[in-house]
Amino acid sequence: MSYHCPACNKVSKTALDLARHMMGRGDQVHRDWMKSQGLSYSEILQKQLSSFGGEGFKTLEEVIEKTTKVDD
Repeated sequence: MSYHCPACNKVSKTALDLARHMMGRGDQVHRDWMKSQGLSYSEILQKQLSSFGGEGFKTLEEVIEKTTKVDD
């Protein structure tokens, strides 16, 4: 099973890896997709910086698992 980035079609083995990719890119295309899913890039980033255990990435990971999963 893999996950395809809806903004640039990067393929990742895990939803968490794709969440890291999307936050790392942080360009307007990736931010727009997050916004279309009801997420705020700045809120995810703030959560990531203010908590331990990758809470910001986990928030994005949950949405990615529901929307971008592709069976191989």
